[in-house]
Amino acid sequence: MFENRESSGVTSAFGTKYSKYYDLIYCDKDYESEVDYLEKIFKKHSEKRIHDVIDISCGTGGHAILLAKRGYSVTALDASSHMLEIAREKKVKARIMPRFLLANMNDFRLEQTFDACISMFDSIDYLGSLEEVEATFINVRKHLRPDSLFIFQFWNGIAVIAQRPAERMRVVESRELRLIRYARPLLRVAEQKCEVNYHTIVLRGREVVDEFEERHVMLFLYPKEVELSLKRCGFRPVGIHPFRKLDGEVGEEDWSVIAIAKRE
Repeated sequence: MFENRESSGVTSAFGTKYSKYYDLIYCDKDYESEVDYLEKIFKKHSEKRIHDVIDISCGTGGHAILLAKRGYSVTALDASSHMLEIAREKKVKARIMPRFLLANMNDFRLEQTFDACISMFDSIDYLGSLEEVEATFINVRKHLRPDSLFIFQFWNGIAVIAQRPAERMRVVESRELRLIRYARPLLRVAEQKCEVNYHTIVLRGREVVDEFEERHVMLFLYPKEVELSLKRCGFRPVGIHPFRKLDGEVGEEDWSVIAIAKRE
């Protein structure tokens, strides 16, 4: 699934370098409001109180730790040992108890079922094909109780095709570091994939302290396609909306969307 090996100066997705600077790259990501949004989904679409949550592809634990702080029993997994190392360090500092596990989203095996499964930040798009997506859906279903929720974020193919990914530069700063990240996308329409090649430079003052490249291959999906796949895999879709808009309709301006389904 996700490769963590490094060769020829290029870091594959979620390797050592990317994991090290992940929280700096996304320092403006508002995890608190995203967890608020998740709780609104829980309240609107679940007849029972959500207690046990599994977070698949949890990254450095941003959502998992906040959910645990709010009283949920959280199990979180990721395929990158580097990301999990950081998540566990944050867990110790926060003094809360989510359980972090090293595992792939499409073949993890736990002797437990949950009230809800989440997969945020378009993580499901790192799967290589629709077949792998459906294998993940089936695996998630095995770990959910009847009528439990499955909530996941994904790239909307309608918007990807309409807007087309463009080259861009992102600059973020901490007290000590300045990070410059260049993105060069390559759209592979027939495969429903976008390959994004990143070049990252990290500076302390005028000194370059790190420089590396990485490649992310993202699978984009169409809302109707997701709905049909969910039904094939034993779920009942209850909503596909623009991210953060619980009652919105998905259009070509909505790059990232949220799918909400219930286990049949």
